[in-house]
Amino acid sequence: MLKNNKGQKEKIRLFFNQRKPIIEDWKHTFYLWKSTPLAMIGTVIILIFLAVAIFAPLLAPYSPTEQTMEERLLSPSYQHIFGTDQYGRDIFSRVVYGARVELWIIFIVSIISVLIGVIVGVIAGYFGGVVDEILMRITDMFLAFPRLVLAMILTAVLGPNLTNTMIAISLVDWTVYARLGRAEAMKIKSQPYIEAIRAVGAKDLRIIVFHVLPMSISPVIVQLTLRTAADVLRFSASAAPIPTARA
Repeated sequence: MLKNNKGQKEKIRLFFNQRKPIIEDWKHTFYLWKSTPLAMIGTVIILIFLAVAIFAPLLAPYSPTEQTMEERLLSPSYQHIFGTDQYGRDIFSRVVYGARVELWIIFIVSIISVLIGVIVGVIAGYFGGVVDEILMRITDMFLAFPRLVLAMILTAVLGPNLTNTMIAISLVDWTVYARLGRAEAMKIKSQPYIEAIRAVGAKDLRIIVFHVLPMSISPVIVQLTLRTAADVLRFSASAAPIPTARA
């Protein structure tokens, strides 16, 4: 029994020792975030936005789709904080519920665009050579068109609805993250600790996933927070009407 417990403790210790570089990478990323006041302020704003979206039924005094023609176009008052629109719907309630729609848009667009961009950029920057040339020329093809125009074209091709619009914006927005990921990967792959990891026999996939990728995330996150508002505006310009809330 004692031997079994000792063996389990040894396995746990070995597990954490093997992943110590990964933990250190994430600690460094957290340190960079903590030492940047703007990043912390942005995090607070995002948390407030999430709270509004989650607790929308509790915060909104009226239904976002309820029409009262007798109360249309009212100015802001105690009963209607933001007033009412041309159909008598409470604008404050529609804004609060609209946070849910915007949250879904931001989540889907961010996941798809960052995933595509970081994978393409890190692979291009890490391997270089022909792989880098091919992937970056594809990126340049997307960058050659204005993003809003290209998003509207893709939306028209796929069909004007919420899902297709989010996919279209994601397919347009990944190029920025690809450039960032490539630059970071090119810088990180030449670091001494990467050479040491490669010298002990680590495969390229392991190096990319556990060492290059975590160190490349920080500038991508910063750029993602800066581009969130632009993505929402781009969606508003190319999306189909949303019946439940104002985006």
